[in-house]
Amino acid sequence: HFDFYPSSLKDEFDECKKAKLIYRRVARPFVFPDHPEWGTTYWDLGLVPILDAEGEIELFLFTLRDVTDQKKAEDGMRQAIEFTDTALDAQQDTFFLFDPMSGKAIRWNKAFRDTTGYSDKEIAQMPSPDAYYSSDDLLRAKPFVEDVLQDKVGTIELELICKDGRRVPAEYQVSVIQNEGTDGTVSLVSIGRDITERKKAEQDKAHLEAEYHQAQKEESIGRLAGGIAHDFNNLLTPILGYSEILKSSL
Repeated sequence: HFDFYPSSLKDEFDECKKAKLIYRRVARPFVFPDHPEWGTTYWDLGLVPILDAEGEIELFLFTLRDVTDQKKAEDGMRQAIEFTDTALDAQQDTFFLFDPMSGKAIRWNKAFRDTTGYSDKEIAQMPSPDAYYSSDDLLRAKPFVEDVLQDKVGTIELELICKDGRRVPAEYQVSVIQNEGTDGTVSLVSIGRDITERKKAEQDKAHLEAEYHQAQKEESIGRLAGGIAHDFNNLLTPILGYSEILKSSL
């Protein structure tokens, strides 16, 4: 009865016979040699021993159910998940999906794990977003989240607090994802971009502008002082002239 099946299946069958166990193996691939055009099919196997009055195996009830379509669907879903995970891990921006009601982290990418320094196990257990931001940022984020739940999308700047205490300024694009079902629950997906360099450039620009304004003030003061000195010189010139005349006449 095992002409159509791999030899390993017969070995498993023999082990089940010895142990008098119920044998079951899901989605095993089989190729029927008499019908190669059928290709590889997947079967859900059931094997139930039927015992006689003495408790010995008298018969086996052996069932097969074609689950090829189900297996292909599962393979397609697994490949889609693997593709999505690969795509998410390839991007430099952090990706974080969480339940805003429970704070449970649902999905995140490698960039988020590497940036925060937390392990996958820690991220799964930490409440979101409370664990990653200061109380001041959370206070600002509360009305923002309420707006996002209504408008479905929004942008905010927050400082991500890492495991080692570093604070990474980031700009977050937050969107609403409707969960499956009719209960109306939603999840929030947050894509964060490190804006450390941008913040540094803004600070440098602000510093340069401050220096420029200070230089303008100093130049204005210099011009004012020069003008005042010139005006005094205009006043002193006739005074000194008349003083010389008076001096020579005495």
